[in-house]
Order: sequence, then structure tokens, then C-alpha cells
Amino acid sequence: MGKKTVMYTPLRVVNQHATAIQEFEKARALRTIGGAEDEVSAAVDYAVTRIYELNGISAGQKLTKAEENRVLYQSYDYAIATVVASYWRKCKQVFTFSKDFYEMLLDMDDFEIGWSLFDYLPYEAFYLELQDHESVEGILVKYTKAPTRSILYTICGKAGKAQPINSGIVDPRESASYKDFFETEVYCSKANMNDPHVVMVKQVLAFVLQACMYLCAKNADIEENEVQKRIYRKPTTTIKDKFSEIQKWDVGVRVVREHKAAANGSQKHTETSGDRRRPRQHWRKAHWHTYWVGKGRTRKELKFIAPVLVNDADDDTPVVVHK
Repeated sequence: MGKKTVMYTPLRVVNQHATAIQEFEKARALRTIGGAEDEVSAAVDYAVTRIYELNGISAGQKLTKAEENRVLYQSYDYAIATVVASYWRKCKQVFTFSKDFYEMLLDMDDFEIGWSLFDYLPYEAFYLELQDHESVEGILVKYTKAPTRSILYTICGKAGKAQPINSGIVDPRESASYKDFFETEVYCSKANMNDPHVVMVKQVLAFVLQACMYLCAKNADIEENEVQKRIYRKPTTTIKDKFSEIQKWDVGVRVVREHKAAANGSQKHTETSGDRRRPRQHWRKAHWHTYWVGKGRTRKELKFIAPVLVNDADDDTPVVVHK
């Protein structure tokens, strides 16, 4: 027998939720949708039925309070995954992040950014593919701009493992700013922080928001994947959910390459320098920079500033120069 082909992760999610997606799209067509929460509500009814089936629970069976809460939580999680997969399969956009760039974005601690900048995301739905992550293949993302901003996300575990899909919603109305959300929801919550799974989910969520910001940046380093480019066929009105319908983009390749080259160069320079009193050098983390543009300076643009080598004499050595 030949080697079994493992289905590409976001297509696997679409396949697992195929019937749920059909039911959601029928329900969505019959009601007025006012935002992400309304869309999730349109998917919940079938999700509850499916969660009952998966847990071996029959209709009308009496449940304990704990069992009811578990079913509701799993149903909401399943409904979000259904909504996100439904939107992603229509455009099939994938942004690939290397482990190095993933860690660079996570290392950033500058969050004085307005939620409105998410309006510049290139697509309504997309998949963030993680290379070499120990437990996560990637994250499906759906952004809603109006009537209220929100991000639906589904964290996709490794195929063949008992890693469940974790889904959720980022609602800016619940926090005054992007920074507030990070401080209260991602970094400072102590609940279950001894649970490795909870820690992993929070870390991945931090990456999702940073990655979304990067995709909005004016100087984002994004190039179409050369291998996928040769087989890509834009989906027609009849969606077949084939791998060839996927368009892939490599993110941050040049940033990482130039950062590594600069780091290696600075190390060599330090080792061969005869000036023992040369000021100690250190790396300034990558950070965001916003600036006003347009007539009357009425519109904000976001710029990504790569890590920079700095010494005590305030002599900055830029690592990456974007023009």
C-alpha cells in the first residue's frame, strides 16, 4: 500500500465541518446578520446537534450542570470554526510564517496601536501557517469590520494528534485598546497558567494579533510562494476545495534573512575588534510605528521596524531598511 496522504490542515477543517458549513450558509441566508456574534449564532443550532452526536448524548437526555456547560462551550467552539472555515474556503489565502519570524513577532512588546488599523487587512479570511511549531499547524482567521470590529479565530492542531481545535473571538469592545487586550487577556491572566495547553493558546493568540498587524503594515515583507504559484488556480464560482485553489504567501523571509546576516556580522566584528573600550552592543526589539498620511493627515499607516543593533554611544546600526 502506498503512503497515506495527509490532507492540508485548513482543508481538513473544511472537510470536517462540511455539513455544518452548508447548514450555516442556509441559516445565514434566512436571517439578518449584524456582525460576527450573529454569524456564530446562525451556526450554533447545528453545532449543538453535532456535539451531542460526538459525545454520544441522545436528544432529551438529562445532563448535569457541568455537562450542559461543556456541551455549550464545545458547541460555541464548533460554531466559530464553522463560520471561519466557511469564509476561508471561498478565497483560500494562506500566509506562511517561519519559526524565526513567529518568535520575532512574539518578542515584540509595543502595543500602542489602534484597533482601526485592522481594517487594512488584505483579506476578510485567511490562514496563518506556522512552520515547525510543536503542536499547532496554523490558525484560521476571519475579520469583521462592520458594524463592529471583531476577529474570529480557530487554532488548528497537528493532524493525527489528540490536539483539539480551539476557537474564540476577539472583541475590541471589551477592551479600550489593543494594548489593554494584551495586558488583560493574553499576558496577565493567571487562570490555569500552570496548564501547558492554556499557555500555548495564549501564546498563539498573541501571535495571531501581531501577525494581523504585520499584514496591515505598509512595509510588510510578503512574497507569493514560488512553489504554490505554479499550481495555483483561482477558485471559480464552483468551489472544489482542492489544494490547487490555495494561494500561498511567504511572510518575513527577507526580514529574518537580513536580521541573521546582521547578527552574524556584528558577532564577527565584536570578536575581531581590538578596541576593548568599545561600548556594549545590544539588540533593540522589533516594534511598530504609526504615522499620519494623506491630505490633512487624516489617515494612519502602520510600519514594522525590524530589530536594530544599538550600542551605548547611541550609534544605531539598522538591520533592515525598507523603502
